[in-house]
Amino acid sequence: MGILGLTHDENGSALEKLPVTIKVAIGEGPEPGSKNNHPRRLDHFVFKRKTLREQDVVWDPAPDIAQVHGEKPTELGVLFLNADPTGVFRTQYAFWTQTGCKCHGELVQISNGDGLRVEMQATRRTQKHPEGEPWPGNYKYIEGARKGQPVEPCGDGCPDLERGDCRPSGDLYFMLEKFPRLGAICRLHTSSYRSVRNLSNGLMQIRRLNSGRLAGVKAVLKATPEKIWYRDQSGINHTSVVHILSLEVGGPDLRSLLASMEEPA
Repeated sequence: MGILGLTHDENGSALEKLPVTIKVAIGEGPEPGSKNNHPRRLDHFVFKRKTLREQDVVWDPAPDIAQVHGEKPTELGVLFLNADPTGVFRTQYAFWTQTGCKCHGELVQISNGDGLRVEMQATRRTQKHPEGEPWPGNYKYIEGARKGQPVEPCGDGCPDLERGDCRPSGDLYFMLEKFPRLGAICRLHTSSYRSVRNLSNGLMQIRRLNSGRLAGVKAVLKATPEKIWYRDQSGINHTSVVHILSLEVGGPDLRSLLASMEEPA
């Protein structure tokens, strides 16, 4: 029938974890050989596919997928394959370094005598537990102005988050409407506060108007330009244009909109 923990869970339900074979992004990695080690923002979607290069597996451009979607696309037709919202859009806080994810935290439900409550819980790789341990646990500051005081929990107040080393992490999983493939899935990653909020809110609204259903729903993934304001380390204000992600389902009227979500993919 199956293998517990590999093909089925403890309830006997089949586990579905499709391999990510296509990556969609609105940014590129640093230019090869460039001294600037920061990613480059784009104003359109690009498509990547895993490729073996010498002894390493890398994400290379996928011209066949790009050709189907036209030059510099800012809208993509997508299809959701999972009924579980967390299987469609996985969100957490994540602190990434050159050696991998140092710390990650997410919202969990906790049951106690007063009912259910939610809180952020984090797991961190430490020298004592390189595989990861609950953070901050009983750790306290060992030096500085806060010596002896407990380390802040995950979320607001965490020094890693306030410093910008830790950021939101959102991974959207879907099938491309114009490049459908079964047995595999596409992934889009974003660390933008606005994009994570927009994608999460879009999915919640779709579920609310579609009786909680996501699997088989078609939507449009959009990258929309917005002007942002920020302050540099010298305290000088600047403006910049960035492309923010969102999800939409449209139609000429409300009846058509609801019908488009309910029709079989």
